Amino acid sequence: MISPAITQSISEKAYFIHLPKISLRKILISGFILIALLLAFCIFQINEVIKAASLVSMYEQEIVLADQQSKDMEASLYQEKSLSNLEVALSSFNYEKVRKIYYIQVIDNQVVVNAGL
Repeated sequence: MISPAITQSISEKAYFIHLPKISLRKILISGFILIALLLAFCIFQINEVIKAASLVSMYEQEIVLADQQSKDMEASLYQEKSLSNLEVALSSFNYEKVRKIYYIQVIDNQVVVNAGL
């Protein structure tokens, strides 16, 4: 007995709310478009993850190679037991001698800016 009265009062108060009629065809088309967009975005994201993973793998290989070169250089220095042939050993690994070193002294909380030196 109470429920028909409630339904009637709600329908009388909400008569001004008019929902537009949307056809099933429009809903299906918009759903397919949404699915296609989400699928394209997913493929793009997977492609970016694969690129990042390949870069990480490449950098890991470079780190392993640099570590191996370092160990080889250390072993060659121990075998020769002399620092006189250090320049020859370093030149074989394409290292160059440092000619000048510039130091910048920062006092307290000052900001240092690269002036294009």
